[in-house]
Amino acid sequence: RSGARILLVAFGSPIQEQWLQQYRHLLRVDTALAVGGLFDFYSGRIARAPMWFRKRGLEWVWRLAMEPRNKFHRYVIGNPKFLWRCFWQLKKVS
Repeated sequence: RSGARILLVAFGSPIQEQWLQQYRHLLRVDTALAVGGLFDFYSGRIARAPMWFRKRGLEWVWRLAMEPRNKFHRYVIGNPKFLWRCFWQLKKVS
């Protein structure tokens, strides 16, 4: 009813993705995006990694060091698991 055309959802993963999936039929927006910690970064609540980390694609290492309990499963368990699944999916296709 607000007339918004874009919805940014920042509940954190995986809650935001589940919420969007559950309520997508009720959303009357052109675009709905799960943006994770975007607002935390923009507000300054969570500091970004130093620029040299970011330029080398290592911001995830910084986040892991700053929030090991919250990020361990995602980066240390989840990323290799994801890559492994991609590798096997590619093998099936070729």
